[in-house]
Amino acid sequence: MNIRRWIGLVVGLLAVSSSAGQEVHWLRYQTSREPWQVLGNYDRIEPQPLREAPQGLALPQFASPDPLFVQWETPMVEAGRLWLALDRSGKDELPDRLYVDSDADGSLADEQPIKPWRVDPPVCVFGPVRIVFPSADGPIPYHLNVHHAVHEGREVIQIHPGGWYTGRVALGPHQRNLTLIDWNVNGAFNDTSPPFEHTDRIRLDPDGGIKEHLVAQYLQVDDQWFHAAPARDGAAIRIQPIPQDRIPMGRIRVPLDVVLLELRGEEGHVRVPLTEGIGKVPAGRWAIHQWQISRRIGDDTWVLWAENRTEAGSFEVKPSGEGVEPTFIPAGDPLILKLTAAKRPYQPELLARVYGETEPIPLHLNLSLFLETLFGERVTRISTQQGAAPDTPRLHIRSRDGTYDRTLGVMWAGPNNSFHGLRWRESRCAGGPYRIEIEYPDYPFAIEKLLYTLNADGTLEAHRTPDMPQIVSGEFFTVDLRPYCNQPLAQPPSGQTPNDLANLPLGRRKLRGVEFDIVDQTQNDGKSQIRLISSQHRPDLPRQIVGIDVGGQKAARLYFLHAMEWGEEHLEPPKAGEYRIYYQGADDTQVIPILNGTTIGEWWQPKELSQACVGWSGHNGWSRVGLYVYAWQNPHPDRPIASIDFVSDDVGPVLSLIAVTGEK
Repeated sequence: MNIRRWIGLVVGLLAVSSSAGQEVHWLRYQTSREPWQVLGNYDRIEPQPLREAPQGLALPQFASPDPLFVQWETPMVEAGRLWLALDRSGKDELPDRLYVDSDADGSLADEQPIKPWRVDPPVCVFGPVRIVFPSADGPIPYHLNVHHAVHEGREVIQIHPGGWYTGRVALGPHQRNLTLIDWNVNGAFNDTSPPFEHTDRIRLDPDGGIKEHLVAQYLQVDDQWFHAAPARDGAAIRIQPIPQDRIPMGRIRVPLDVVLLELRGEEGHVRVPLTEGIGKVPAGRWAIHQWQISRRIGDDTWVLWAENRTEAGSFEVKPSGEGVEPTFIPAGDPLILKLTAAKRPYQPELLARVYGETEPIPLHLNLSLFLETLFGERVTRISTQQGAAPDTPRLHIRSRDGTYDRTLGVMWAGPNNSFHGLRWRESRCAGGPYRIEIEYPDYPFAIEKLLYTLNADGTLEAHRTPDMPQIVSGEFFTVDLRPYCNQPLAQPPSGQTPNDLANLPLGRRKLRGVEFDIVDQTQNDGKSQIRLISSQHRPDLPRQIVGIDVGGQKAARLYFLHAMEWGEEHLEPPKAGEYRIYYQGADDTQVIPILNGTTIGEWWQPKELSQACVGWSGHNGWSRVGLYVYAWQNPHPDRPIASIDFVSDDVGPVLSLIAVTGEK
């Protein structure tokens, strides 16, 4: 719809329904060859350059025999695209002439060459380049900035926005500075989600909430809601307030330590007010944009920020109503350190022309390391409130034949405490494939460990949750705890957010390579774990459970799936209890100390320990929770085991035993 018809429709709507409070704001058009100085962050597109001239395109007289052609897609012309061409005036120079179909007539033959305003090998920049779109109401101006660069042996063309609209608008009782950005750089300013990378942006300043909004169904400013509809050419925007009681709202639920949550979706971009982990948003399909966790650990408060730039992990929020539970959003840890490898092809002729490179350049890989969540959000900050960062990881890279064996360190990058990428150069992947093991520091958040294999062709394979290193035979038997369980894993429904292990998978499950039998309380009189006394917290529980029958099985190792509650509050003494192992036909007993922070850990916010690993983790609505697997090496593997005692020292923590497995 052209701008005059669009405004005519708006005027008609205002005449019919002035009480709705909708208002049209005209905006000013601004241009710059350096838009980052005004806009800061913005998107760009990277079309694939072509060497062959498009069929039917009228061409100017080029100076070089090998110009580059670029197709720019835009809905503002009937053909859906315009053509650009880059030419060189000299044989050994970068492109220094740009031809643009600036009048959208499908021809470059009538265009004059545009010279770059910046030439800084291997980069040259043109713009802002003026384009005029035809319309029934007259010409519509638009501007682009075109960047040409040589990056790792290949020619790259980037198209940046060269113009945008700004103005002062009324949003409720407040005036805001509004900037309208053609985010996907296609000439139109009213593209709506999804996908988010193709959605235009409305930027508001000052604004105590979200600064950058999607052009979508709803615009949230403070605690008010609006509908904002930009004209296609960006010259005006219609804004209408919407009472919240006219918006179908749904409830969401997040872990309690989430202190900030922003969502993006078809309905817009919202910052969700949270009370006890519960918030309300317009019903519809959403995805996480960013979240922040604040967690007290010892004397420090740790802050974790994560951002999702895609639509990965989208979810549906249903309108609130009787029987409709809040949609749970698993924001937070566990985290993974994601490793990527990039290998780019080289163009020897181009490198020789631009850099004077004549020697063959060895194959090299860019190894990039990122901290992410299991659901794809990328961590952008991890630090204390005072800005202290945790230690950085290290990469141990070893070839199969041992000819390459090195450990590489990484550094934090900038104020957000993200990682620098690593550049790893090798003339060939000799001795490959490579095993890459990440050496993890002691993070204040749960980490799911990964191993990587780097193949000879430069591809990378990730291997999740490595098995317990103590596993040898892999022949397991499980100990039946059903007669001894005294507490449930899942609390009965009460209308409150449960603080339990209801999400733990039941039955026979392999955790870290060990097969466990996890009791289903619905099949065992409502009981599925053994819990022991804490006089301070749970004096109603028993001090010990004795005589757990092992049935005379022989075991080289026993694996305990267990955890503790209130362990962080009672770190001293470290010994919280013990397992006692009784052999058939023998008087001696093996005593296995249960050590807080070493062989067992806190069930809230589980993390890897020196002698135990996180076997399972999940969310319960209050926190990330988990269980630990501890492996005990039996000094008498040939003796049949008669029974096990589970004993608490009653020093503060509540001990929980979920499953026991033996390995033959």
